[in-house]
Amino acid sequence: MKLKYIFSLVITIILAFSLVACSSDDVDSGSAPETSVVMQTQTPNNNAATNNDTVSEADDPQAGQPTPPPSIVIQGETIYSGDSFSIVRAPIPGNFDFISTFNESGVARYTRIFYDLSPILRRIAVAEEIQWNQHQRAVPSGQFEVGFVNVFGEILNPGNFDDVIAVGQWSEGFLAVVRGESEDNSRLGFVNMDGETVIPFEFRGRTGNVTLPIPRFINGRAWVSHPDYQVNDFNHQWGVIDTNGNVLVPFEHVIQQILPNGFVRVGIIGNDASRAIVDSSGNRVIDLSEGWLDNFRVADNYLLYQNMNNSRFGAFRTDGSVATPAIHESENSLRSYLGLAVVGSSLEITRDPANPFATGAANMGVVDESGRVVVPFAYNDIFFRNGFFHAARHNTQALLDERPMNEWYDSFIYDEHGNLLRTGTFEIRENNLPTRLVPYADLDMGGNGFEGPFGLMDGSARTILQPEYDHLSLFTNNFAVAMRNGQWYVLQLIEH
Repeated sequence: MKLKYIFSLVITIILAFSLVACSSDDVDSGSAPETSVVMQTQTPNNNAATNNDTVSEADDPQAGQPTPPPSIVIQGETIYSGDSFSIVRAPIPGNFDFISTFNESGVARYTRIFYDLSPILRRIAVAEEIQWNQHQRAVPSGQFEVGFVNVFGEILNPGNFDDVIAVGQWSEGFLAVVRGESEDNSRLGFVNMDGETVIPFEFRGRTGNVTLPIPRFINGRAWVSHPDYQVNDFNHQWGVIDTNGNVLVPFEHVIQQILPNGFVRVGIIGNDASRAIVDSSGNRVIDLSEGWLDNFRVADNYLLYQNMNNSRFGAFRTDGSVATPAIHESENSLRSYLGLAVVGSSLEITRDPANPFATGAANMGVVDESGRVVVPFAYNDIFFRNGFFHAARHNTQALLDERPMNEWYDSFIYDEHGNLLRTGTFEIRENNLPTRLVPYADLDMGGNGFEGPFGLMDGSARTILQPEYDHLSLFTNNFAVAMRNGQWYVLQLIEH
């Protein structure tokens, strides 16, 4: 089961009362009797990728792949050594409440909170990276600090952004930052890796379509919305700027979806003629005025889509020509037809056909295309994550009795061949990066999916790092960030 849904109500209640009944309890920064961080600068690789996204795009399995940072070598303690890679850990000097993952230049975003928060709120901040003054204003403006830090612990811009509402992802050396006293009057600008404002805060911060991602640069261009241009309160108009802030495409497009290659799906509800795929030069590449095409994804030089009228899949080329009509029954069959790598699993998670509608029954399993049972119909929930199936069997009475969380359900991990790899009570984090190193929370050690303790498992569900961290991020750009007892660490994945 997904603990984030269980905890969402709890978090909301806590946040609502936190300003009235908060105890002053700063996170202990602790001290680490470990090797200090040392960086050796080697000859830079001028051909290295400059896109430093910290999270893969959900609709593009090719996006966000980690690029080995050849110019940065961390010297610290080797905490894992295997046949193909090792992991080195070194402490980050300083006192922080949160540190994001480092980009390939060794720069991360940090948060410091000066407001008196209860210990549970601080733990939630660390576990979930809550943007404090975006979510119910748990921390008033001016009571926290957002800036940038390198692996030496050096602060690059102390206190410049104490009214931050949200931040985006690193892209081509730029980071989008949303600032303001409220979302309604917030403004967006871009900063560089020194924390300096390079594009002024003059663009619309939070748009009416809250599902759109925060802007980022792709090939030197970024889609942004301007407060002076909108159709109505929910249909804001977007244009394109370059890395100097110059407007390349006028603010005239109402965006419904931003794709990882810089294309956007535009359209106004009720105006079929307005619907199209537009590139970052403002050209209408694909006309969508007829039919109901949705769920666009980028794969190599194709735009995959689903025809919602018949639920089948098709593809355009990025020049707008039709690669294949919507005649394919699944995305993977479409990918196979186009010669693309399939995503996820060809196996199907389903309910026991002999008992499909029993409420609360443990009747979920996995079957292959021939109907052969791969994972038995014995679970309440099954999710496909990181190349294996994570199944859960609930104990509803334990939840009602408010017993410890590790009694609420049991976890089982199967591979795609139906082999049981691991059992216990744990939560794993989604990771579609090629490393397939997965942070997980071990509930049998007294924690939960928010507070840890977190460890690291590989794609075979074997423990790589023991669950001992209060926070453990995914590896991106071959870096991860960990925290234990208030001390923050940088981890580097070194491939042999």
